[in-house]
Amino acid sequence: MKLADWLELGRRLAAERFASLLDCHVYATRAVIQQCFRILYMSANRPLPYPGPTLRRVSSRALPVVDETSAGGLVVDVQNGQAMAAVIARRNRGSRLEWCLPKGHLEGSETPQEAAVREISEETGIEGRVLRHLASIDYWFTGDQHRVHKVVHHYLLEAIGGELTIENDPDHEAEDVAWVPLSEVSRRLAYPNERRIVAAARRILVGDG
Repeated sequence: MKLADWLELGRRLAAERFASLLDCHVYATRAVIQQCFRILYMSANRPLPYPGPTLRRVSSRALPVVDETSAGGLVVDVQNGQAMAAVIARRNRGSRLEWCLPKGHLEGSETPQEAAVREISEETGIEGRVLRHLASIDYWFTGDQHRVHKVVHHYLLEAIGGELTIENDPDHEAEDVAWVPLSEVSRRLAYPNERRIVAAARRILVGDG
Protein backbone atom coordinates (compact mmCIF):
# COMPACT_ATOMS: atom_id res chain seq x y z
CA MET A 1 0.00 0.00 0.00
CA LYS A 2 1.30 3.38 -0.93
CA LEU A 3 2.03 6.05 1.61
CA ALA A 4 -0.84 8.14 0.30
CA ASP A 5 -3.21 5.23 0.84
CA TRP A 6 -1.97 4.80 4.41
CA LEU A 7 -2.55 8.49 5.05
CA GLU A 8 -6.06 8.32 3.58
CA LEU A 9 -6.88 5.27 5.71
CA GLY A 10 -5.58 7.00 8.82
CA ARG A 11 -7.66 10.08 8.04
CA ARG A 12 -10.84 7.99 7.61
CA LEU A 13 -10.25 6.09 10.86
CA ALA A 14 -9.62 9.31 12.74
CA ALA A 15 -12.79 10.84 11.33
CA GLU A 16 -14.85 7.78 12.24
CA ARG A 17 -13.44 7.76 15.80
CA PHE A 18 -14.22 11.46 16.22
CA ALA A 19 -17.76 10.90 14.97
CA SER A 20 -18.17 8.01 17.38
CA LEU A 21 -16.90 10.12 20.26
CA LEU A 22 -19.22 12.96 19.24
CA ASP A 23 -22.19 10.59 19.16
CA CYS A 24 -21.31 9.38 22.64
CA HIS A 25 -21.06 12.95 23.89
CA VAL A 26 -24.40 13.89 22.36
CA TYR A 27 -26.03 10.77 23.78
CA ALA A 28 -24.56 11.45 27.23
CA THR A 29 -25.66 15.09 27.09
CA ARG A 30 -29.17 14.07 26.02
CA ALA A 31 -29.33 11.58 28.91
CA VAL A 32 -28.26 14.24 31.39
CA ILE A 33 -30.87 16.67 30.08
CA GLN A 34 -33.58 14.02 30.21
CA GLN A 35 -32.63 13.19 33.81
CA CYS A 36 -32.81 16.88 34.72
CA PHE A 37 -36.29 17.11 33.21
CA ARG A 38 -37.38 14.02 35.14
CA ILE A 39 -36.15 15.60 38.39
CA LEU A 40 -37.87 18.90 37.63
CA TYR A 41 -41.12 17.12 36.79
CA MET A 42 -41.04 15.10 40.00
CA SER A 43 -40.27 18.24 42.02
CA ALA A 44 -43.13 20.15 40.43
CA ASN A 45 -45.56 17.44 41.45
CA ARG A 46 -44.30 17.10 44.99
CA PRO A 47 -45.04 19.72 47.70
CA LEU A 48 -42.00 21.74 48.62
CA PRO A 49 -40.67 21.32 52.14
CA TYR A 50 -41.63 24.18 54.53
CA PRO A 51 -38.45 26.07 55.48
CA GLY A 52 -39.46 26.57 59.10
CA PRO A 53 -41.55 25.08 61.90
CA THR A 54 -45.24 24.57 61.25
CA LEU A 55 -47.39 27.32 62.76
CA ARG A 56 -50.13 26.06 65.01
CA ARG A 57 -53.20 27.86 66.27
CA VAL A 58 -52.73 28.49 69.97
CA SER A 59 -55.62 27.23 72.05
CA SER A 60 -57.07 29.73 74.50
CA ARG A 61 -56.54 27.04 77.15
CA ALA A 62 -52.78 27.42 76.68
CA LEU A 63 -52.84 31.12 77.61
CA PRO A 64 -51.94 32.19 81.16
CA VAL A 65 -54.91 32.78 83.46
CA VAL A 66 -55.49 36.05 85.30
CA ASP A 67 -57.98 36.25 88.17
CA GLU A 68 -59.99 39.46 88.56
CA THR A 69 -62.48 40.42 91.26
CA SER A 70 -65.00 43.25 91.02
CA ALA A 71 -67.86 44.46 93.18
CA GLY A 72 -70.89 46.69 92.80
CA GLY A 73 -74.60 46.33 92.90
CA LEU A 74 -78.02 47.86 93.14
CA VAL A 75 -78.36 51.08 95.15
CA VAL A 76 -81.99 51.90 95.94
CA ASP A 77 -83.70 55.07 97.13
CA VAL A 78 -87.35 55.75 97.90
CA GLN A 79 -88.56 58.88 96.10
CA ASN A 80 -92.15 60.05 96.40
CA GLY A 81 -93.15 56.65 97.70
CA GLN A 82 -91.54 54.78 94.79
CA ALA A 83 -88.40 52.61 94.91
CA MET A 84 -85.79 53.88 92.45
CA ALA A 85 -82.46 52.34 91.43
CA ALA A 86 -79.35 54.09 90.08
CA VAL A 87 -77.99 52.61 86.84
CA ILE A 88 -75.22 53.77 84.53
CA ALA A 89 -74.56 53.71 80.78
CA ARG A 90 -71.14 52.66 79.54
CA ARG A 91 -69.57 51.40 76.31
CA ASN A 92 -69.13 47.67 75.80
CA ARG A 93 -66.18 46.08 73.96
CA GLY A 94 -67.93 46.82 70.68
CA SER A 95 -68.34 50.53 71.61
CA ARG A 96 -72.11 50.18 71.97
CA LEU A 97 -73.73 52.10 74.82
CA GLU A 98 -75.35 49.77 77.36
CA TRP A 99 -77.12 50.29 80.67
CA CYS A 100 -75.79 48.27 83.57
CA LEU A 101 -75.29 48.18 87.32
CA PRO A 102 -72.33 50.20 88.68
CA LYS A 103 -69.29 48.09 89.59
CA GLY A 104 -65.50 47.94 89.40
CA HIS A 105 -62.29 46.28 90.53
CA LEU A 106 -61.22 45.92 94.12
CA GLU A 107 -58.35 48.23 95.08
CA GLY A 108 -55.59 47.43 97.56
CA SER A 109 -56.87 45.57 100.61
CA GLU A 110 -60.54 46.45 100.05
CA THR A 111 -63.24 43.95 100.87
CA PRO A 112 -65.87 43.36 98.19
CA GLN A 113 -68.40 45.34 100.29
CA GLU A 114 -66.05 48.33 100.56
CA ALA A 115 -65.31 48.21 96.84
CA ALA A 116 -69.03 48.11 96.05
CA VAL A 117 -69.68 51.25 98.13
CA ARG A 118 -66.73 53.10 96.55
CA GLU A 119 -67.49 52.08 92.95
CA ILE A 120 -71.15 53.03 93.24
CA SER A 121 -70.17 56.41 94.69
CA GLU A 122 -67.63 57.04 91.90
CA GLU A 123 -69.87 55.97 89.03
CA THR A 124 -73.23 57.34 90.21
CA GLY A 125 -72.42 60.01 92.82
CA ILE A 126 -74.64 58.21 95.34
CA GLU A 127 -73.38 57.18 98.78
CA GLY A 128 -74.74 53.79 99.79
CA ARG A 129 -74.89 51.43 102.73
CA VAL A 130 -74.69 47.71 102.11
CA LEU A 131 -77.84 45.85 103.19
CA ARG A 132 -76.99 42.36 101.98
CA HIS A 133 -75.24 40.27 99.34
CA LEU A 134 -77.36 39.53 96.28
CA ALA A 135 -75.26 37.27 94.03
CA SER A 136 -71.81 36.65 92.59
CA ILE A 137 -71.32 36.23 88.85
CA ASP A 138 -68.43 34.05 87.67
CA TYR A 139 -67.34 34.07 84.01
CA TRP A 140 -64.38 33.77 81.63
CA PHE A 141 -63.19 35.82 78.67
CA THR A 142 -60.04 35.91 76.55
CA GLY A 143 -57.85 38.98 76.21
CA ASP A 144 -54.89 39.63 73.90
CA GLN A 145 -52.33 37.77 75.98
CA HIS A 146 -54.28 35.85 78.62
CA ARG A 147 -57.56 34.33 79.73
CA VAL A 148 -59.41 36.18 82.45
CA HIS A 149 -61.39 34.48 85.20
CA LYS A 150 -63.62 37.20 86.62
CA VAL A 151 -65.87 37.18 89.69
CA VAL A 152 -68.25 40.08 90.30
CA HIS A 153 -69.94 40.42 93.71
CA HIS A 154 -73.28 42.26 93.70
CA TYR A 155 -74.87 43.83 96.78
CA LEU A 156 -78.11 45.53 97.64
CA LEU A 157 -77.45 49.03 98.99
CA GLU A 158 -79.57 51.74 100.54
CA ALA A 159 -78.90 55.29 99.30
CA ILE A 160 -77.89 57.53 102.22
CA GLY A 161 -76.67 60.65 100.42
CA GLY A 162 -75.13 62.24 97.34
CA GLU A 163 -76.51 63.34 93.98
CA LEU A 164 -76.44 61.70 90.57
CA THR A 165 -73.24 62.53 88.67
CA ILE A 166 -70.61 60.78 86.58
CA GLU A 167 -67.97 63.42 87.27
CA ASN A 168 -66.49 61.43 90.16
CA ASP A 169 -65.56 58.44 87.98
CA PRO A 170 -61.73 58.41 87.75
CA ASP A 171 -61.81 55.97 84.82
CA HIS A 172 -64.46 57.98 82.93
CA GLU A 173 -66.20 54.76 81.92
CA ALA A 174 -69.71 55.88 82.86
CA GLU A 175 -71.25 58.12 80.19
CA ASP A 176 -74.65 58.59 81.81
CA VAL A 177 -76.45 57.84 85.06
CA ALA A 178 -80.14 57.80 85.93
CA TRP A 179 -82.68 56.94 88.60
CA VAL A 180 -84.99 54.29 87.17
CA PRO A 181 -88.12 52.89 88.85
CA LEU A 182 -87.16 49.52 90.33
CA SER A 183 -90.04 47.91 88.46
CA GLU A 184 -88.51 49.06 85.14
CA VAL A 185 -84.81 48.44 85.75
CA SER A 186 -84.79 44.93 84.29
CA ARG A 187 -86.08 46.25 80.96
CA ARG A 188 -83.31 48.86 80.91
CA LEU A 189 -80.38 46.56 81.71
CA ALA A 190 -78.39 44.94 78.89
CA TYR A 191 -77.21 41.78 80.65
CA PRO A 192 -79.46 38.84 81.63
CA ASN A 193 -77.41 38.08 84.77
CA GLU A 194 -77.97 41.60 86.07
CA ARG A 195 -81.68 41.39 85.29
CA ARG A 196 -81.87 38.26 87.45
CA ILE A 197 -80.03 40.08 90.25
CA VAL A 198 -82.56 42.91 90.14
CA ALA A 199 -85.40 40.39 90.25
CA ALA A 200 -83.84 38.86 93.39
CA ALA A 201 -83.54 42.32 94.96
CA ARG A 202 -87.19 43.07 94.30
CA ARG A 203 -88.22 39.84 96.00
CA ILE A 204 -86.12 40.79 99.04
CA LEU A 205 -87.55 44.30 99.23
CA VAL A 206 -91.15 43.09 99.16
CA GLY A 207 -90.39 40.51 101.84
CA ASP A 208 -90.44 37.48 99.55
CA GLY A 209 -86.75 36.63 99.51
